[in-house]
Amino acid sequence: MGDIAIHVETADEHQIIAMAVLAEDLTTGAGAELRPVADWSPDAAKTGSGMSVTELVVTGVLSASTVKAVSAVLVAWVQARSKRKLTLKSGEDQLVVDGAVTQAQQALVEKWMGERAG
Repeated sequence: MGDIAIHVETADEHQIIAMAVLAEDLTTGAGAELRPVADWSPDAAKTGSGMSVTELVVTGVLSASTVKAVSAVLVAWVQARSKRKLTLKSGEDQLVVDGAVTQAQQALVEKWMGERAG
């Protein structure tokens, strides 16, 4: 599998904590392997919109159950706060997850990740 980059945009007051919770949920709860992004720093990640952008990279081969768990964690994380946005990237492909996510959109996230997991 190619790596799947998760670009995170959030207006959370405590962004570093929010990112740590997401990373913990992905590794412990969903069983995903993450690779840190070496050049990321909170100051460098600020955007002009009041949103901060950071990146996590999911690496390794994902089983179908791990894909489902990772998808559920990502969708739950976006839905926990109104001003969160994820952009999933794999090669030239990308998928944006933003705002209230429907079951159909969650299924799309799972399908998109599953197609790139193997």
